[in-house]
Amino acid sequence: MSKIIRIDRSRRRRNKQKSKGSVLILLVIIISLVLGLLIMISLLKIKTVEIHGNTYYSKQQILSIVAVDETTSILKLRIDNHIDLESYPYIENIDISYTGFDSILIDVMEKEIVGFLPYGDSGFLSIDREGYVIDFTNDLPEGVILIKGVTINKFVLGEKIAVDDAIKQAFLLFSQAKIQYELDIRELAFNEGNLSEIIFYVDDLKIDFGNMNQFNEKMQKIKDAKDYIFNQDKRIYDVVHNTLK
Repeated sequence: MSKIIRIDRSRRRRNKQKSKGSVLILLVIIISLVLGLLIMISLLKIKTVEIHGNTYYSKQQILSIVAVDETTSILKLRIDNHIDLESYPYIENIDISYTGFDSILIDVMEKEIVGFLPYGDSGFLSIDREGYVIDFTNDLPEGVILIKGVTINKFVLGEKIAVDDAIKQAFLLFSQAKIQYELDIRELAFNEGNLSEIIFYVDDLKIDFGNMNQFNEKMQKIKDAKDYIFNQDKRIYDVVHNTLK
């Protein structure tokens, strides 16, 4: 009877050893596969990059911000995805999505800038929709609204400008109207910050807008008459009286 017990224990011991050996082999296989996959991904370089939403920064600048070039691997980008936007005041956020094994899509969310105010001899302040000073620059970007007739004595980056709320609201409305009514407003002027005598320029056409009353109706009138008034020799359009001068 004692021999039978010893044989049974011996078999159990051998089965346990075989089981441990099988688990170890399986673990080695899994680790090898994972390491192989990681190595393959690390060698897979980004070949295609799409960038959407960038107007203030070029494609090359955006690639520099997210640290992507022809040597960047998908794995590195996934692991090291911290983006420092402190030096880029016009960007709210950047989102990166993966559209394939070697392709990515970069979505740039920019802050809504309503216009640029002249400051000093040759500088400009960029103002966002809340009236905050986003940046001070000596270069006026293309396609933005230059706002004149509003005096700024001092400013602090990241803080609101010392301008009446009604004026700031007018900045926002004209900025939105530029898109909504398809008017390439390049310059907006107030008479010493007065909302009763507003003019703006679309290309080289001066538009006497009057005050802010019936704002949307006036803008729609300009849009409807745009094809006609831009083909005339006269360069001033009085919206209130619907006349060309």
